[in-house]
Amino acid sequence: MKNINAAVDRLAREMGLDRGEIEQREAFLEITDIDIALLKYVHARLEQESYSFADSFYTHLLEFPPLRSLLPDAPTIDRLRTLQSAYFSKLTEGDYGPEYVKDRLRVGLVHQRIGLEPKWYLGAYRKYLSDLMPVLWRTLADEPEKFMPTYDALLKIVSLDMGLALDTYFQADSQSIRHLKQYAEQIVNCMPTGLVIVDPDFNVRSVNRALRRMLSLSDDEDCKGMPLFDLIGSQRLLERAKRGLTSGEHEHDLIIELSSGSGKRYFEFVILSALLEQEQVGLLMVQDVT
Repeated sequence: MKNINAAVDRLAREMGLDRGEIEQREAFLEITDIDIALLKYVHARLEQESYSFADSFYTHLLEFPPLRSLLPDAPTIDRLRTLQSAYFSKLTEGDYGPEYVKDRLRVGLVHQRIGLEPKWYLGAYRKYLSDLMPVLWRTLADEPEKFMPTYDALLKIVSLDMGLALDTYFQADSQSIRHLKQYAEQIVNCMPTGLVIVDPDFNVRSVNRALRRMLSLSDDEDCKGMPLFDLIGSQRLLERAKRGLTSGEHEHDLIIELSSGSGKRYFEFVILSALLEQEQVGLLMVQDVT
Protein backbone atom coordinates (compact mmCIF):
# COMPACT_ATOMS: atom_id res chain seq x y z
CA MET A 1 0.00 0.00 0.00
CA LYS A 2 2.91 2.34 0.78
CA ASN A 3 4.24 1.95 -2.76
CA ILE A 4 0.78 2.59 -4.23
CA ASN A 5 0.34 5.76 -2.17
CA ALA A 6 3.78 7.05 -3.17
CA ALA A 7 2.99 6.35 -6.84
CA VAL A 8 -0.38 8.12 -6.51
CA ASP A 9 1.29 11.19 -4.97
CA ARG A 10 3.84 11.25 -7.79
CA LEU A 11 1.17 10.97 -10.50
CA ALA A 12 -0.90 13.71 -8.85
CA ARG A 13 2.12 16.04 -8.93
CA GLU A 14 2.78 15.20 -12.58
CA MET A 15 -0.84 16.02 -13.45
CA GLY A 16 -0.80 19.23 -11.40
CA LEU A 17 -3.70 17.85 -9.40
CA ASP A 18 -3.62 20.27 -6.48
CA ARG A 19 -6.58 21.70 -4.58
CA GLY A 20 -6.99 24.50 -7.11
CA GLU A 21 -7.32 21.97 -9.94
CA ILE A 22 -9.89 19.94 -7.98
CA GLU A 23 -11.91 23.08 -7.27
CA GLN A 24 -11.83 23.97 -10.95
CA ARG A 25 -13.14 20.53 -11.88
CA GLU A 26 -15.90 20.80 -9.28
CA ALA A 27 -16.83 24.26 -10.57
CA PHE A 28 -16.99 23.04 -14.17
CA LEU A 29 -19.25 20.15 -13.10
CA GLU A 30 -21.36 22.69 -11.16
CA ILE A 31 -21.05 20.81 -7.87
CA THR A 32 -22.62 23.06 -5.24
CA ASP A 33 -23.36 22.93 -1.53
CA ILE A 34 -26.96 22.17 -2.46
CA ASP A 35 -25.83 19.07 -4.34
CA ILE A 36 -23.81 17.87 -1.36
CA ALA A 37 -26.71 18.52 1.00
CA LEU A 38 -29.08 16.50 -1.22
CA LEU A 39 -26.67 13.55 -1.31
CA LYS A 40 -26.22 13.64 2.45
CA TYR A 41 -30.00 13.71 2.82
CA VAL A 42 -30.45 10.37 1.03
CA HIS A 43 -27.20 8.80 2.21
CA ALA A 44 -28.53 6.92 5.23
CA ARG A 45 -31.44 5.52 3.22
CA LEU A 46 -29.27 4.46 0.28
CA GLU A 47 -26.47 3.03 2.41
CA GLN A 48 -28.51 -0.04 3.27
CA GLU A 49 -28.81 -0.70 -0.48
CA SER A 50 -25.09 -0.36 -1.21
CA TYR A 51 -24.31 -4.07 -0.80
CA SER A 52 -27.15 -5.05 -3.12
CA PHE A 53 -25.74 -2.65 -5.75
CA ALA A 54 -22.32 -4.29 -5.38
CA ASP A 55 -23.84 -7.77 -5.52
CA SER A 56 -25.75 -6.92 -8.69
CA PHE A 57 -22.61 -5.44 -10.22
CA TYR A 58 -20.45 -8.51 -9.53
CA THR A 59 -23.14 -10.86 -10.81
CA HIS A 60 -23.09 -8.85 -14.03
CA LEU A 61 -19.29 -8.68 -14.08
CA LEU A 62 -18.84 -12.46 -13.81
CA GLU A 63 -20.74 -12.95 -17.05
CA PHE A 64 -17.75 -11.59 -18.99
CA PRO A 65 -14.66 -13.85 -19.34
CA PRO A 66 -12.06 -11.00 -19.50
CA LEU A 67 -13.30 -9.75 -16.13
CA ARG A 68 -13.83 -13.18 -14.63
CA SER A 69 -10.17 -14.00 -15.33
CA LEU A 70 -9.12 -11.17 -12.99
CA LEU A 71 -11.01 -12.77 -10.08
CA PRO A 72 -9.19 -15.98 -9.09
CA ASP A 73 -11.47 -17.27 -6.33
CA ALA A 74 -14.59 -16.73 -4.22
CA PRO A 75 -12.78 -15.05 -1.26
CA THR A 76 -11.32 -12.46 -3.63
CA ILE A 77 -14.76 -11.77 -5.10
CA ASP A 78 -16.28 -11.40 -1.62
CA ARG A 79 -13.51 -9.02 -0.54
CA LEU A 80 -13.88 -6.87 -3.66
CA ARG A 81 -17.67 -6.90 -3.35
CA THR A 82 -17.35 -5.52 0.18
CA LEU A 83 -14.94 -2.81 -1.02
CA GLN A 84 -17.28 -1.93 -3.88
CA SER A 85 -20.18 -1.65 -1.44
CA ALA A 86 -18.15 0.74 0.72
CA TYR A 87 -17.30 2.81 -2.35
CA PHE A 88 -20.96 3.08 -3.42
CA SER A 89 -21.71 4.27 0.10
CA LYS A 90 -19.00 6.96 -0.12
CA LEU A 91 -20.55 8.41 -3.26
CA THR A 92 -23.36 9.93 -1.21
CA GLU A 93 -21.51 10.66 2.05
CA GLY A 94 -20.89 14.26 1.02
CA ASP A 95 -17.20 14.29 1.97
CA TYR A 96 -15.17 14.80 -1.19
CA GLY A 97 -11.97 16.15 0.32
CA PRO A 98 -8.30 15.19 -0.25
CA GLU A 99 -8.63 11.60 1.03
CA TYR A 100 -11.61 10.96 -1.22
CA VAL A 101 -9.70 12.35 -4.21
CA LYS A 102 -6.63 10.27 -3.39
CA ASP A 103 -8.77 7.15 -3.22
CA ARG A 104 -10.13 7.87 -6.72
CA LEU A 105 -6.58 8.26 -8.01
CA ARG A 106 -5.62 4.99 -6.34
CA VAL A 107 -8.46 3.22 -8.16
CA GLY A 108 -7.22 4.54 -11.51
CA LEU A 109 -3.65 3.41 -10.81
CA VAL A 110 -4.65 -0.05 -9.61
CA HIS A 111 -6.85 -0.58 -12.67
CA GLN A 112 -3.98 0.44 -14.95
CA ARG A 113 -1.57 -1.92 -13.21
CA ILE A 114 -3.85 -4.95 -13.44
CA GLY A 115 -4.74 -4.12 -17.04
CA LEU A 116 -8.44 -3.43 -16.48
CA GLU A 117 -9.50 -1.49 -19.56
CA PRO A 118 -11.43 1.79 -19.08
CA LYS A 119 -14.46 0.39 -20.93
CA TRP A 120 -15.15 -1.93 -17.98
CA TYR A 121 -14.75 0.90 -15.51
CA LEU A 122 -17.26 3.06 -17.39
CA GLY A 123 -19.61 0.09 -17.67
CA ALA A 124 -19.52 -0.35 -13.90
CA TYR A 125 -20.71 3.22 -13.37
CA ARG A 126 -23.46 2.76 -15.93
CA LYS A 127 -24.64 -0.35 -14.09
CA TYR A 128 -24.61 1.45 -10.73
CA LEU A 129 -26.51 4.50 -12.00
CA SER A 130 -29.12 2.38 -13.76
CA ASP A 131 -29.71 0.20 -10.70
CA LEU A 132 -29.81 3.23 -8.42
CA MET A 133 -32.51 5.11 -10.32
CA PRO A 134 -35.56 3.08 -9.24
CA VAL A 135 -34.21 2.80 -5.67
CA LEU A 136 -33.78 6.56 -5.45
CA TRP A 137 -37.26 7.07 -6.86
CA ARG A 138 -38.75 4.82 -4.18
CA THR A 139 -36.63 6.50 -1.49
CA LEU A 140 -37.97 9.93 -2.43
CA ALA A 141 -41.53 8.78 -3.17
CA ASP A 142 -42.87 11.25 -0.61
CA GLU A 143 -40.69 14.07 -1.99
CA PRO A 144 -40.70 13.56 -5.78
CA GLU A 145 -39.49 17.12 -6.37
CA LYS A 146 -36.11 16.09 -4.91
CA PHE A 147 -35.59 13.13 -7.25
CA MET A 148 -34.18 14.94 -10.30
CA PRO A 149 -31.86 17.37 -8.44
CA THR A 150 -30.58 14.49 -6.25
CA TYR A 151 -29.94 12.24 -9.24
CA ASP A 152 -28.24 15.17 -11.01
CA ALA A 153 -26.04 15.73 -7.95
CA LEU A 154 -25.02 12.08 -8.05
CA LEU A 155 -24.20 12.32 -11.77
CA LYS A 156 -21.89 15.24 -10.99
CA ILE A 157 -20.01 13.27 -8.31
CA VAL A 158 -19.76 10.20 -10.56
CA SER A 159 -18.37 12.41 -13.36
CA LEU A 160 -15.79 13.85 -10.96
CA ASP A 161 -14.80 10.33 -9.93
CA MET A 162 -14.51 9.05 -13.48
CA GLY A 163 -12.40 12.02 -14.53
CA LEU A 164 -9.98 11.57 -11.63
CA ALA A 165 -9.64 7.80 -12.02
CA LEU A 166 -9.33 7.84 -15.82
CA ASP A 167 -6.84 10.72 -15.85
CA THR A 168 -4.69 8.75 -13.39
CA TYR A 169 -5.08 5.60 -15.51
CA PHE A 170 -3.90 7.38 -18.65
CA GLN A 171 -1.11 9.22 -16.84
CA ALA A 172 0.19 5.94 -15.41
CA ASP A 173 -0.10 4.34 -18.87
CA SER A 174 1.86 7.21 -20.41
CA GLN A 175 4.47 6.97 -17.65
CA SER A 176 4.89 3.23 -18.29
CA ILE A 177 5.40 3.88 -21.99
CA ARG A 178 7.98 6.58 -21.23
CA HIS A 179 9.85 4.25 -18.90
CA LEU A 180 9.86 1.48 -21.51
CA LYS A 181 11.07 3.92 -24.14
CA GLN A 182 13.87 5.14 -21.88
CA TYR A 183 14.82 1.55 -21.09
CA ALA A 184 14.89 0.69 -24.80
CA GLU A 185 17.03 3.75 -25.51
CA GLN A 186 19.49 2.69 -22.80
CA ILE A 187 19.72 -0.78 -24.30
CA VAL A 188 20.27 0.63 -27.79
CA ASN A 189 22.96 3.01 -26.54
CA CYS A 190 24.80 0.17 -24.80
CA MET A 191 24.73 -2.12 -27.84
CA PRO A 192 28.20 -2.95 -29.20
CA THR A 193 26.67 -2.90 -32.68
CA GLY A 194 26.16 0.46 -34.36
CA LEU A 195 22.58 1.49 -35.03
CA VAL A 196 21.00 4.36 -36.94
CA ILE A 197 17.23 4.79 -37.30
CA VAL A 198 15.93 6.69 -40.34
CA ASP A 199 12.43 7.96 -41.14
CA PRO A 200 10.57 7.25 -44.42
CA ASP A 201 12.39 10.22 -46.03
CA PHE A 202 15.74 8.73 -44.94
CA ASN A 203 16.51 11.43 -42.46
CA VAL A 204 18.17 10.33 -39.24
CA ARG A 205 15.90 9.76 -36.23
CA SER A 206 18.62 8.59 -33.84
CA VAL A 207 22.17 7.27 -33.69
CA ASN A 208 23.51 5.07 -30.90
CA ARG A 209 26.81 5.45 -29.07
CA ALA A 210 28.58 2.59 -30.89
CA LEU A 211 27.95 4.14 -34.30
CA ARG A 212 29.13 7.52 -33.05
CA ARG A 213 32.43 5.92 -32.13
CA MET A 214 32.68 4.23 -35.53
CA LEU A 215 32.07 7.54 -37.32
CA SER A 216 34.17 9.60 -34.86
CA LEU A 217 31.15 11.68 -33.83
CA SER A 218 31.07 13.38 -30.44
CA ASP A 219 28.27 12.49 -28.01
CA ASP A 220 26.82 15.99 -28.16
CA GLU A 221 26.83 16.24 -31.97
CA ASP A 222 23.17 16.40 -33.03
CA CYS A 223 22.44 14.10 -35.96
CA LYS A 224 18.66 14.17 -35.75
CA GLY A 225 17.07 15.29 -39.02
CA MET A 226 20.32 14.89 -40.97
CA PRO A 227 19.94 13.13 -44.35
CA LEU A 228 21.34 9.60 -44.19
CA PHE A 229 23.71 10.35 -47.07
CA ASP A 230 25.22 13.26 -45.10
CA LEU A 231 25.85 10.95 -42.16
CA ILE A 232 27.20 8.03 -44.18
CA GLY A 233 28.22 9.20 -47.63
CA SER A 234 27.33 6.15 -49.66
CA GLN A 235 24.85 6.16 -52.51
CA ARG A 236 24.81 2.35 -52.50
CA LEU A 237 23.80 2.29 -48.86
CA LEU A 238 21.02 4.81 -49.54
CA GLU A 239 19.68 2.74 -52.44
CA ARG A 240 19.68 -0.49 -50.41
CA ALA A 241 18.01 1.28 -47.49
CA LYS A 242 15.25 2.55 -49.80
CA ARG A 243 14.78 -0.92 -51.24
CA GLY A 244 14.56 -2.49 -47.78
CA LEU A 245 12.08 0.07 -46.47
CA THR A 246 9.90 -0.27 -49.58
CA SER A 247 9.86 -4.08 -49.64
CA GLY A 248 9.73 -4.60 -45.90
CA GLU A 249 12.39 -7.30 -46.25
CA HIS A 250 15.79 -7.06 -44.61
CA GLU A 251 18.89 -6.26 -46.64
CA HIS A 252 22.19 -7.88 -45.67
CA ASP A 253 25.64 -8.79 -47.02
CA LEU A 254 26.24 -5.10 -47.67
CA ILE A 255 29.79 -3.87 -47.04
CA ILE A 256 30.52 -0.19 -47.51
CA GLU A 257 33.98 1.33 -47.78
CA LEU A 258 34.44 4.70 -46.13
CA SER A 259 37.48 6.94 -45.88
CA SER A 260 38.56 8.50 -42.60
CA GLY A 261 41.58 10.29 -41.22
CA SER A 262 43.13 6.93 -40.40
CA GLY A 263 42.57 5.52 -43.89
CA LYS A 264 39.93 3.29 -45.44
CA ARG A 265 37.49 1.43 -43.22
CA TYR A 266 34.91 -1.20 -44.05
CA PHE A 267 31.46 -1.44 -42.48
CA GLU A 268 28.94 -4.25 -42.84
CA PHE A 269 25.27 -3.19 -42.78
CA VAL A 270 22.05 -5.07 -42.09
CA ILE A 271 18.95 -3.03 -42.96
CA LEU A 272 15.56 -3.77 -41.40
CA SER A 273 12.12 -2.21 -41.76
CA ALA A 274 10.06 -1.68 -38.59
CA LEU A 275 6.95 0.10 -37.34
CA LEU A 276 7.97 2.62 -34.68
CA GLU A 277 5.43 4.99 -33.11
CA GLN A 278 2.98 4.38 -36.00
CA GLU A 279 5.66 5.20 -38.58
CA GLN A 280 7.55 2.82 -40.88
CA VAL A 281 11.24 3.37 -40.22
CA GLY A 282 14.54 1.85 -41.30
CA LEU A 283 16.91 0.27 -38.80
CA LEU A 284 20.50 0.14 -40.04
CA MET A 285 22.73 -2.10 -37.93
CA VAL A 286 26.45 -1.64 -38.49
CA GLN A 287 29.61 -3.61 -37.69
CA ASP A 288 33.14 -2.38 -38.31
CA VAL A 289 34.76 -5.24 -40.30
CA THR A 290 37.96 -3.44 -41.28
